[in-house]
Amino acid sequence: MTPEILSLLVVLVLAVLLFATEVVSVDVAGVAVLLGLWALGLIPPAEIARGFGNDVVIFLGSLFVVTEGLVRTGALDQLERRLATFAERRPGLLLVPVVMGAGMVSAVLSNTATVAAFLPLATGLAQRLSLAPSKILMPLAFASILGGTVTLIGTSTNIVVSGALPSFGLEPMSFFELSPVGIPIFLLGVVYLFTWGRRLLPDRQTEAIDNYGVREYLGEVRIPASSPWCGKNLNEIHAGRDLDVSVLGLVGDDEEILPLPPDRALQAGDVLMIKSSQEGFLRLTRASQVELVGGEGHGAGSVQVHEILLAPQSHLSGRSLREHQFRSRYNVTVLAISHRGWTRRQRLGDRPLQDGDAILVQGDLSRLQWLLKAGDVILLDQLQFQPQSRRSWVAAGIFLAMILIGAFELMPFSLVALAAAGAMVLTRSVSSSEAYSAVDWRILIMVGCLLSLAKAMETTGAAAFLAEQIAGFAAGRDPLFLVAGFYLLTVILTQPMSNQAAALVVLPVAVRTAMAMDLNPRTLAVTVCLAASSSFITPLEPACLMVYGPGRYRFLDYLKVGAPLTVGVFLLTLWLVPWLWPL
Repeated sequence: MTPEILSLLVVLVLAVLLFATEVVSVDVAGVAVLLGLWALGLIPPAEIARGFGNDVVIFLGSLFVVTEGLVRTGALDQLERRLATFAERRPGLLLVPVVMGAGMVSAVLSNTATVAAFLPLATGLAQRLSLAPSKILMPLAFASILGGTVTLIGTSTNIVVSGALPSFGLEPMSFFELSPVGIPIFLLGVVYLFTWGRRLLPDRQTEAIDNYGVREYLGEVRIPASSPWCGKNLNEIHAGRDLDVSVLGLVGDDEEILPLPPDRALQAGDVLMIKSSQEGFLRLTRASQVELVGGEGHGAGSVQVHEILLAPQSHLSGRSLREHQFRSRYNVTVLAISHRGWTRRQRLGDRPLQDGDAILVQGDLSRLQWLLKAGDVILLDQLQFQPQSRRSWVAAGIFLAMILIGAFELMPFSLVALAAAGAMVLTRSVSSSEAYSAVDWRILIMVGCLLSLAKAMETTGAAAFLAEQIAGFAAGRDPLFLVAGFYLLTVILTQPMSNQAAALVVLPVAVRTAMAMDLNPRTLAVTVCLAASSSFITPLEPACLMVYGPGRYRFLDYLKVGAPLTVGVFLLTLWLVPWLWPL
């Protein structure tokens, strides 16, 4: 083992740890890996930025814009309306249109975008039909992942693997190359979700306000003339910071909860609806700041409570409610935040928000329309469709043209996607600012950096070294065990890491191992590609993370429902891939 190989392996281990622990975001982790490669002399300075000029990066960035054009113009709404009509006529079959619709859409759109588009439909229909969201949302996420295995553009992982193949002397994947195995995998998943998997899903049919545990904290207080709050506004009394109390609004004469502007001075006799712990109520009354009128007099019905979800790439992510001046800007009160199954109800203003956070808010949603329109948040408790736009047909036509031209290989797919993204902007299906906002720059930066890591594994000989060790261990054994081993390794890595990162880490070793053993390298490349999308046993995959809070799931729910599906997909892949791409 040369010093270069040893250094590269150290960087590889550190990369896995950075992605697995999430101490920094994926783009920062990618840059750290890239700088480490440069500092150790594993890549020359001229090669540092080469990964960002790869066709994969252009392809992914363009698809983000094309997808945004479809969503902005409401091109998907016609499909969702038909699915909603079917579900309302046959409530017992709600899972059928949600799963089949999500699977078909995710075959040509990313699974994250598919879940974001279908979440309001699924949660809105569940509420309207009095069904538990937990019975619907996990199948929605799993169907979007399964559908992504059908075509080249079904998931960014497929695109990344395909783009990396030429560096090993292999042809990129064609548009439908994965379909002969992707379609059976999707059908297997659908059968499982409609039968055994459906029985394993938890049944947690509760109102959002009960799920977040805030009902017991609502109560009315009256401000006496002697209260130090008299003559002060909400910003001056610091109720949230000093007293751990949230003022939800002013109780009007007709018992309606009215918004209370932060600059409005409080007066003696004002009756406020507040949210606090029991200890908080006691502190307030003992200090003679307020008088307790009654608890839970209004309940969830009178206090307008809504559940929103931070969408992928939301501009709210990374900063706290206080930094966003959320209450004063939108005139709504945040009652609780659910992050990966953990609900926080106190000291909400200081915690940085993250994509996938489910937030319980009280107030008039009219002030949140800008966030809803910008795609920063998704409203989960109301079924809404965008007004039909004439541009929706234009956007759909651009997307269809991109698919046809790319599928028949009339032009390189990266160039076709770039032209489609430009057409979306030129036809005003999406504005230039919306196009830039739609791109997940974190993913592009991470992919660009890890493409350089994959290249360094080749140039330093690290991939060949690892391949020799694996080939020596596997000598004399059935090559099918090698396929199974790389599949399981990729599945293990893809749980804590992003799918793309896991694929780019394993792919060079898998391909070089196949070459060292005189096997078909494409067999193992396809295996790694499919395995990187098998993220069913933890909620850490973005599509699964988005339904975590709204579905009221727990971490073990994913293991319980996802493990049998993972085993089934594994066995089917192990049978079909060596048959379709002979070793």
